Amino acid sequence: MKEKITNEILNNTCKLIKYKTIKENYQEFDKAYEFIKKQLKKYHIKEYIINNYKNLVISNTIDTNLDIIICAHLDVVPAESYIPRCLR
Repeated sequence: MKEKITNEILNNTCKLIKYKTIKENYQEFDKAYEFIKKQLKKYHIKEYIINNYKNLVISNTIDTNLDIIICAHLDVVPAESYIPRCLR
């Protein structure tokens, strides 16, 4: 079971890093968010737009009285020769 979960996380991370979520590339952000929402569809997802950027709040409960919050961002710095690849 642990190995299956680890492989799933690694596979999804490898897919996620392929999105070119560079500042103001809204289409890529939308694609990345759709991927994330598809992977986490069993959870409660709320979307917000802040400064023209979509934000997701994903929780395992409908209640907003949470014990733990994990914050992450998807924007990346542009690179001249970035070729996303997964090494494992």
